[in-house]
Amino acid sequence: MKTFKLISAFILVLVLIFNSTEWSVGNSGGAVPARTGAPTASGGTELTCQACHGGGLNTGPSTLTLNIEGNPQFINAGQAYVCTVALSGGNGNRGFQIVALNAANNGTGTFTPGSNNRIASGAGRQYVTHNSGNSQSWVFTWTAPTTAENVTFYVASGTKSPANTYTLSKAIPADLTSIEQNTVAEGIKLYPSFADQQIFIQSGNMSNPLNSWTIVDQLGKTVAKGFENETNFGEVLKIDLPSGMKSGAYSVLLDGPKGRTLKRFIKN
Repeated sequence: MKTFKLISAFILVLVLIFNSTEWSVGNSGGAVPARTGAPTASGGTELTCQACHGGGLNTGPSTLTLNIEGNPQFINAGQAYVCTVALSGGNGNRGFQIVALNAANNGTGTFTPGSNNRIASGAGRQYVTHNSGNSQSWVFTWTAPTTAENVTFYVASGTKSPANTYTLSKAIPADLTSIEQNTVAEGIKLYPSFADQQIFIQSGNMSNPLNSWTIVDQLGKTVAKGFENETNFGEVLKIDLPSGMKSGAYSVLLDGPKGRTLKRFIKN
């Protein structure tokens, strides 16, 4: 009986030691990939720090932030951005992980780690995670892909005491100005500039008939799209705007065999 009590006490001590060092030892070198809570390409959702460390989710006293230098409203293709993830409040060691995804929920851009973080790769995605458990903020660089596309950053971070996990996401649309002024746009007209129910596109580039169109709002979200059997030189394409479409500024992405261009209009 005495031996049984001693063994039980020993096991209890081991459990307490494990729990108290979970952040500082178990994942001190960084989280395993796919712990951001981001959507997966197959329609699921990644796990978060909570899967290993337990505790609450977005209910504790800490605050998680993601700062991108310059606070860009649009992402410029190929540009490097200095990013800072910070988790304030709480006690003890902490960690984080971040991923950048495009509209298809595939990894996009390239991360370059800083001094207290490292790259982790998995599920066809690149992540940045901590490489020690004694920091409250992490600085690294993300370089946008060479073609313009929308990006959403997904971040998860956790504290040891109290054991809590925090998540956030930040979506930034692509800067489409560069494709608004390219040679594909020559002769293509959109009217009226201020529209109620319809807009019209006239193709003026004989070598680049229009094959498809996509209307996006100011956040880069798709509002409507369609495919054409090639709108040829001089022909006019009529687009009926969706019912319930809110007033504001919109962009129309026009695709053809020679590339993509963009036109803008205001919905009254």
